[in-house]
Amino acid sequence: MKRFLVLLFLVSSFSSLQAQMYDASLGGRFGFAKGISYKSFVSETKAVEGIVSNFNHGFLAIVLMEHHQAFASAPNLYWYVGYGAHLGYWTGDGVGRSGYFTGGGPRTVIGVDLVAGLEYPFPDLPFTVALDLKPGVNLIGVQAFEPKGAGLSIRYVF
Repeated sequence: MKRFLVLLFLVSSFSSLQAQMYDASLGGRFGFAKGISYKSFVSETKAVEGIVSNFNHGFLAIVLMEHHQAFASAPNLYWYVGYGAHLGYWTGDGVGRSGYFTGGGPRTVIGVDLVAGLEYPFPDLPFTVALDLKPGVNLIGVQAFEPKGAGLSIRYVF
């Protein structure tokens, strides 16, 4: 993960700053933390993304602050990195993906997240597609690291 972030920062030195092509988008996220994704730009290069997910008989809410930048050789393709936090609650006694959600009844988790990915807003269509890695660490509750945070988001731009 550290190498991936370093690579993204190196690539940024060969990129040009460019304003994002939309103000806000809403759609679905597939993969880990699948659910509803909403992204809103607060400046030309900074966006806030919120993800709400039905997770293990409960929910997971994630808020991310992301820095976007266009690739000079592909002006409609953006890379982004960011950070954020999550809050989760589940009531089931099931086992999660990594096996650490076993038993014990209701649980609440609070943690931090990193995100790094690529986003392509279609120039002639009101849609954007993003592919990212979003590892997270639970700090309160079931303390665990979840490295498998890959996801694909498809959102409608408005």
